[in-house]
Amino acid sequence: MSHTLKIRSLKHFATLALGTIALLCMSHAASASGGSCKKVHARVFLHAEETLTCGSPIGLCVSAELYGSLAGTATVVGTSSTSLPDTPATGVVFLTAEDRIDTGDGILLTKGAAVLQITGEGVLAEINQIVGGSGRWAGATGTLTGTGTLINGAGEALVSGEICTP
Repeated sequence: MSHTLKIRSLKHFATLALGTIALLCMSHAASASGGSCKKVHARVFLHAEETLTCGSPIGLCVSAELYGSLAGTATVVGTSSTSLPDTPATGVVFLTAEDRIDTGDGILLTKGAAVLQITGEGVLAEINQIVGGSGRWAGATGTLTGTGTLINGAGEALVSGEICTP
């Protein structure tokens, strides 16, 4: 890897790290304003849906099962995909998506961003901002983060975060 490429990769990493810190700070500020906050975690099994009509403008539809303190089923609708300047060298693309998590207590809605290695091991890292929901999750805020893999339409991830309700 050339010195210039290393510097660009470090700049992209620093940008992502600063964005993560900013989102976590916003989540903490939201939780400090009142209501009840709960730490959650889940093991997530992902399945890309080739026949699912989810309305994704980029053709990315994923279904998931979540097991843990945040349990249920989810639908992920990809909203954008962007190659980065280093994509030819790293195999990494930037994705955004909207998630709908159906739990026994209601529906949790998130908007998120992820980096996905589309070659090799299919490494995935994501940040999801909770934007609301219904039932128990009406007015919910918070942040969920996850890491895992997605290869050939199937994957697994570990997700954790904090959900705050009014």
